[in-house]
Order: sequence, then C-alpha cells, then structure tokens
Amino acid sequence: MSWLQVLGQTFNPLIRGVVRAGKAAVAATAPVASKLMQVARDTVDELARRIQRARGDAGSEQEVVERQLQEVNARIARLRKAYRDNGRLTDREKAEWQRLKARRAALIQDLDDLEAGSFAEDVVDPENKYQSTTVTEQNAHLIDMLTGQTTYGKKCRVCQRAMTLQWDRRVGTPGIRDFFWGCSGWYIVDGSGRHACRHIERLSNDDFRIFMDVTRPEFQMKADEVRRRILDPGRRQRLRQALDAIRAQNKASDIGLSHYRCPVHGESLRLQRKSASNDDFLDEYFLGCPRWLPQNQGCNFLIKLKSPGRITGVLQEAYGIDAGRVLDG
Repeated sequence: MSWLQVLGQTFNPLIRGVVRAGKAAVAATAPVASKLMQVARDTVDELARRIQRARGDAGSEQEVVERQLQEVNARIARLRKAYRDNGRLTDREKAEWQRLKARRAALIQDLDDLEAGSFAEDVVDPENKYQSTTVTEQNAHLIDMLTGQTTYGKKCRVCQRAMTLQWDRRVGTPGIRDFFWGCSGWYIVDGSGRHACRHIERLSNDDFRIFMDVTRPEFQMKADEVRRRILDPGRRQRLRQALDAIRAQNKASDIGLSHYRCPVHGESLRLQRKSASNDDFLDEYFLGCPRWLPQNQGCNFLIKLKSPGRITGVLQEAYGIDAGRVLDG
C-alpha cells in the first residue's frame, strides 16, 4: 500500500462528516477549518515518523487504480450487454456481476483514499495557504468552480448515493442562491426515462464557508471579473486552445480529470466538445462519462461547462497555477 493510501485511510476517518470537493472543503466554519488544519498536520507528521516509505505521485497512483477500474467496468458492461441480448444471466454470470460490483466499490474507495491523502498533503504544503472564506455574490465563482466535482462526505438522505453541487441551469450566471445539492441518482435513467432519484437540498448558510488555498489565482478575482475574462472575445481562441489541449490529453491517455468522476462508475470524466454550439462558448464543452452509449444503453452522466466558474474549475485542475496565465490571455 502506498504512502498516499495509508495517509488517506488514516486522514479520512478523522475528518468524517467534512464535505470535500476537489481541493476544497464545503461548510468549513472556523472550527471545522481549524480541525482540518490540525488533523492534516498531525496525520502527515505522525505517518512521516512511523512510515519510512517514499511518497508517491498522486497522479500516477490514481492512474494505476483507474486502469483497474476501467477493466472492471468493461467486464460489467459485457455482462449488461449479455443480459440485454439474452434476457437473463446464468448463475455463474450473476455471481461474477456481484463480485465485479464489489471490486468496483473497493477501487472507488481506493481513489477516495488517494484523494484524501493528496488533500492532506496539499493543506500542509508551505507553498499553499489554506483558510476558510465566506462565499458571497462577489465571489460566487469560488463555489461555482466546485459544481460537478466529485464530492466526498455528502450522501443523499433518500437513497444514500453521492450528492454534488449543482446550480439552476435556467440562469446564465449563477448567484449564491441558485446553488443546491443534487443527488447523483438523477443521472441514472432506466429504459422508460425514469430517474433513480430526484432529491435535492438547498445549501445551508454554513455551506458557503469554503476551506481552500487562497493563493490560487482565481481567488484574487471577483465573479464579474472571471465572467468578463471567460467571455471576452479576444481571449476566446486562447481558451479554446487550452480546453482542446485538455481534451486531446484526455483522449491520448484514456484518463480524464481526477476531480470530476462518474458517481456510478468511478472513472474520471473526459472533456468533450460539441459538434455544433451556435458559437455559444458556454454551450460548447462538457465532461462526460467514458461509459456513455446511445439510447440510454450506457451512462448518461455529464457536466456541461455552461458557466465561467465551471470552465475556470476545469482549467485550474488541468493547469494549476498556470490557469491564471490562461485567463490573463
């Protein structure tokens, strides 16, 4: 077991109840933020003393797990096709299906542990400055950036599936009251078009306290400035080139963006570009599950990059601190 997995397995139980999304924590009131800082420091320091083990690279370790997950999902997909074609599965196939689903759950937990370990190391990294900040209308893009990212620690009280941050798509630029928690079961649709779960929850006041690295370039901007830069026609070609480079990398490596994962299959989502968008930049790109198939035969989970904040979130994950240079144009 790697250093990051051990760290994640140790860190996760100590922060049970804390909701994480990407490299941030939601509902991080002052006591929660203080606890996160202290637990991260203590856990990293204690393991460093106890474990004489090289610290692996989070990206490469996640890739190893994801390759295994891809194979498991491919085998499950073959069983699903056999069921559709034959109307039944043999007892042996049923047993195999259950074994593969258990294996998939274990691999998804491995990814959770790796993410938690990486988050703990990021919090204590002296080059970063994590603190709790309140999201207001002026910096609403900070929570918009987290919409669609894989959320840990937030379960639907109806079906126990993972919930994700969402916003009302009927509005062009979301304000803080447009955000809500949506059950990922909404993306699971049966042959009749029925959603597995439609439960939503409005964000509480505490949910607008975000624990994040305030040295990130987008933290220094206001929501209006982020929108202006993303929608500036003079930057449009540069932004398309940056997003297309991410798309090409996803395709070449067959690995997507690690902070955006399908809640059903666990695989990282791939950046895609619509064939026709009527030159509407906020209707041009989306993140999709690699298990998609037409006519509801596969996975329908996708995240549309329909806001400046979502585009900024994707750029930030792919380019890190260099995302600021992309936005600067």
